[in-house]
Amino acid sequence: MSLFDSMKVNLFSEMKGVVTLDGKPVSGALLKRTAIPNNDKEYTDNTTTDENGRFHFNKMETKMFSKFLPGESRVHQKVVIDYNGKQYIAWETAAASDVDKGELNESADIGTSREIEINLKCELTADKTDKAGAYTTVISGICSWDGQKILD
Repeated sequence: MSLFDSMKVNLFSEMKGVVTLDGKPVSGALLKRTAIPNNDKEYTDNTTTDENGRFHFNKMETKMFSKFLPGESRVHQKVVIDYNGKQYIAWETAAASDVDKGELNESADIGTSREIEINLKCELTADKTDKAGAYTTVISGICSWDGQKILD
């Protein structure tokens, strides 16, 4: 492993899911995913839902020297769905961990046995709610996932 490999920072874990409108799959919706580590440079990628409303993003990572500096690492994450000229906030959080799947899991640090994949169900008519993420973070948006906890 080289020094450059140790500088890798996970900006966004792999994410997949389905977008629906009134319970029916939405084809052709554009999803834009944005990550901003420590209020630094903005990283973005896009994907479009298929005929079954399904989407997939690969893991997003970069190399950062600041990984070695003292202080808490935070990555502001946001996914916006654009469909029929309207935008929906699917996912928004300030992830407290830069480990793979760290948005929903604390397993890398505390040894939890159950690992939650980011497999979202995004109903465009749903209200935006706050859900519990890992490390006491809050994830806001219209999407849900198995094992989520809605916050009051």
